[in-house]
Amino acid sequence: YLGDKRSINYAGLPKGEYLFHLKGTNSEGVWDENELKFGIEIMPAWHQLWWVRTLGYLVVLLFITAFVIILLKNRDSSNALKIKEIESDKLQELYESKLIFFTNISHELRTPLSLILDPLHSLMKEKRIYKNHKELFDIISSNGERLRRLIDQIMDFRKNEKGKLKLKISEGNIATTISTICSSFIHTSNVKNIDFSTELPEQPIEMFYDKDKIEKIVYNILSNAFKATKSGGKIKLSLGEITNESFENYYKDYRLISSENLSLDNHICIKVTDNGIGIDESDFEVIFNRFYQDDNMDSGTGIGLYMVKQLTEMHYGSVLLRSEKSKGSSFVIILPKNDDLYKNSRISSENSIDKSDNWKVEDYEKQDPKMDVPKAKKHTIVVVEDNDELRMYLKMVLAETYNVLTANNGFEGKELINEE
Repeated sequence: YLGDKRSINYAGLPKGEYLFHLKGTNSEGVWDENELKFGIEIMPAWHQLWWVRTLGYLVVLLFITAFVIILLKNRDSSNALKIKEIESDKLQELYESKLIFFTNISHELRTPLSLILDPLHSLMKEKRIYKNHKELFDIISSNGERLRRLIDQIMDFRKNEKGKLKLKISEGNIATTISTICSSFIHTSNVKNIDFSTELPEQPIEMFYDKDKIEKIVYNILSNAFKATKSGGKIKLSLGEITNESFENYYKDYRLISSENLSLDNHICIKVTDNGIGIDESDFEVIFNRFYQDDNMDSGTGIGLYMVKQLTEMHYGSVLLRSEKSKGSSFVIILPKNDDLYKNSRISSENSIDKSDNWKVEDYEKQDPKMDVPKAKKHTIVVVEDNDELRMYLKMVLAETYNVLTANNGFEGKELINEE
């Protein structure tokens, strides 16, 4: 009953169909017998619609499916990463085992090689014998030294990988060092019919460097040049000082492979040029990677140019390269001359051997063979070597000048030293 109200509110009715009845009175309060009726349908809320609920279920199902897929992918990625790590570890172990094997083989080869080359060089000092068989001696010596350098390079590579390769810096004339290396390629140039020329300064270039490492740098570059150059080709090595101005004039179009110091004050330049098979520009970087093999020529062990880059960087130097396929290559090594870069690597003069004590085979020939009474020997040397033949050979060579004691190992050698 509404009384005087003219409106009514049915809030919160659930969805469904309803029948509304309306009955009224006149002014005297008498009810009208006629009754007004009309139907009312309450529609459901939007979130109660069937298609909305279906869509909601599908969205939830989609999220659950996506979550499961992501979990599975993460699990697969994690497993793949673990497999990759295991494979990487296995490859590293295989690499280490190969390196150890080759290092051990190098150690085993080094001793008998020394017993071959050292007596050979002693025979070559006998002018009469050497003169009659010069070509044979040169072939044996050249290939023996090549094998020795290869063995030393493998051992240096191992040291470098372990971070134990150190420089032994001393002052010297680098022109003499490079001239010595170049002379070892004369026989090869004659055999291969290659025009090998050098351009070295007449005045000495005194600087601080590791003689052994520079020899290996130059030897590797020249060795690759001879491999890449065919019969009738040309190879040229030049040495000189370099400035920023000359660099801009002559080396601007070279690719800078590695650089420790771009300032060219007080630097020297070693340049090796050939007209061989050349190198693709896309390979400029990779040829300096370890174990890189070029299909177009005999690349050997694949560590030569890698060691060139490493040893040059140890000297705070730079490597530059220019090459064109089928037209030849030009390698440039730039090295600093100043000694302040090598404060921790310099050889102390106090640790160097007194020149008066250095022995040479020629010194033995100067002795009077008629002397029956041996001259008293001032110094005593203890030779420690586990190889019997090498130990006896060293004793034989040194015995003319020194009192020589031999020991099979370091412990025995120490005891001999203490006894003396």
